[in-house]
Amino acid sequence: MTRYLASLLLLGSVRVPHFPATRSKTRISSGLGTSVRQAGPPRSCEKGFMASVAAMHKHDKSISPECSQTHGVKMVNALRETTNSACAGEGVQSTVLYHERKPFDTPRYAVEMKNVRISRAGVQAPGCQTSAWLQSAKLGVTERAVFKDGDINGAALPDCTACSVRHKALIQLPWDYNNFYEWYGDWVTLWETLAMLQWDPDDVEAFLDAPSLEKLRKRPFGEAWSMAFKKRGVRVAPRDVLFDSVGCCFSHVATVPHGGLSTLTALGGRGGRVQCASPTIMASAKYLEDLADPNACKARPANRATLLVREGGARAFDDDAEAERAVRKALPAGWTLEVVKLAEVHTLAAQIAKVSSSRLLVGVHGAGMMLGLFLPPKAQVVEIFCGDRSGWGNHHYMNLETMADTKASEGKLYHSSDGGGCRVDASAVEQAVEQAIGGAIQSGAEPAQ
Repeated sequence: MTRYLASLLLLGSVRVPHFPATRSKTRISSGLGTSVRQAGPPRSCEKGFMASVAAMHKHDKSISPECSQTHGVKMVNALRETTNSACAGEGVQSTVLYHERKPFDTPRYAVEMKNVRISRAGVQAPGCQTSAWLQSAKLGVTERAVFKDGDINGAALPDCTACSVRHKALIQLPWDYNNFYEWYGDWVTLWETLAMLQWDPDDVEAFLDAPSLEKLRKRPFGEAWSMAFKKRGVRVAPRDVLFDSVGCCFSHVATVPHGGLSTLTALGGRGGRVQCASPTIMASAKYLEDLADPNACKARPANRATLLVREGGARAFDDDAEAERAVRKALPAGWTLEVVKLAEVHTLAAQIAKVSSSRLLVGVHGAGMMLGLFLPPKAQVVEIFCGDRSGWGNHHYMNLETMADTKASEGKLYHSSDGGGCRVDASAVEQAVEQAIGGAIQSGAEPAQ
């Protein structure tokens, strides 16, 4: 059971404080954060996108209004309500609205359109004259690509027989489909766009600007698009093929903001210090887990640890066997350890299953640590910095822990080791286990003996 899901049963009106983190260059640092791992009674296994939206609203009750404005419901509502029209003039037969996200690191928009044609040449909206706002707006990657630097053709629509979409549609330019951390920027942004529009994915067809569906599915998480839009489908092709010279007419279509800067990485998420739990991070993770493994919600925490090992590269352990021995040595009697090479686990459901009941996740800094989203309540994370990555400025997973847990203040759930080479620091593992046992005791679970 993922950390954020268990929290739905225990949410209260709790402000999320700032947790200053300290880091030693040679030993251990402990920050506070997690992906909503508080313990509680078994929760409902409600599925589907609307269940994840309900989760967002419930989580939002546990964070401050300021955090909601940047990472939660208030942010989504503001995105819906803060609109700029791209069309001016009389006789406009189309709608082109730029929904703007504020506050954010840079101007960021989801563009909602009705009665338009999109082709290789850009957007055609009958009767639309480019507004003064659009002429001066700073557009993002997606908007520049779809609108050809903001221009709108106001001529009447041609015959739409060749391609006409009468149901809802989304256009997304995937940012990164090789790295789980970077890809999650695409995923959370897609989820937020759907939530802002109040669209159910079952009613939506997705248009993805990418080389091919096979390329998108190179990594296990790439299955998500096909799973989310299985009813209406996914069209995948390079932009000039997806929207060729003939183009396609849409009755209602929207663009997804570029995922290169997202709730996960903006506002200090990558290298700064995030002070807020994020209901949208948690809810989008719930939806992803539900799609990948409908039975994951039934997993219960166990006295179990998961060690992620990498195959080669600057951040592989110096000795995998020694890393395993170090973790085993730090575990109490009665605990089990599973050593996982993610390159050998080929589906997202199988990857989630590797961590869904573990009370401890140990691994070197890298995209595999995103699996921390799917740990059970009050689980612990030990992140090791080595090779070409130090802890300085690489706060990805420490901040993920904070953003993905409304109860981060209840215990130290993140630990890091920096400066000791690509080896497991047993003292960091011991500290994490002590916290895991303490968390189990506080929640009424049976601790390891």
